[in-house]
Amino acid sequence: MKIAYDVLVMYAAVVVWVVLLVRAWQTKRFWSFLGFGLLIAIVLNVRYLIEGPEVAIPYFVSIYDVFDNIGIRRGEELPSAMATCVDNACSVWGDRYVSHQSWGVAFHDRFVNGPSLRTTVLKFHIGFNTVALLLMHWQLKRPGTSDRVRHRLIGRITFGMLTLGTIAALWMASEHGDVEEYGGILSTLGFVSMSAFVYGTAVMGIVTARRRDLVSHRVWMIRC
Repeated sequence: MKIAYDVLVMYAAVVVWVVLLVRAWQTKRFWSFLGFGLLIAIVLNVRYLIEGPEVAIPYFVSIYDVFDNIGIRRGEELPSAMATCVDNACSVWGDRYVSHQSWGVAFHDRFVNGPSLRTTVLKFHIGFNTVALLLMHWQLKRPGTSDRVRHRLIGRITFGMLTLGTIAALWMASEHGDVEEYGGILSTLGFVSMSAFVYGTAVMGIVTARRRDLVSHRVWMIRC
């Protein structure tokens, strides 16, 4: 049976990340933990942009497969939250695991076999939000106390990227109501609320910056 070594590497990376979190909690220095987490996010996200959803989504679904299949015997009736996909194309484990989370099967089908516009919007969402995430951490690491011109410029670029990424997220969420595997209308409400919290805190960050309330500005951007 096939062994997905790249998934095992991700598990090892998560273990390292947890160790860094424990260490950060002890020392009250979190940048190593945050930096390594960003690296994990980049690895997960860039695959969508370089290799495409047809490669990135099976890898993402496969991260869950090991745990989701605990206690499930081949050939028995699947739990309601589990499903199979055509030719087991939504997993990189080969025939080792043929049962997957139903949302993962739907995710794969919608973006691999769906309209090209939907896939393009997904790439826009991932690309813009990834850049915004990296720039936000850069801003927090290097606040504008030494170079306010640079800080303002990067801040405007970051907010622009976040705006485009959020629009793409809401576009995709507007279609979730008809996807039972996602949770239907609850999925739409969940993604809308998440977008509202992320974008709302970013707006408050801009408002406080324009008021010259730099302490509150930093607090709101950390929340974002």
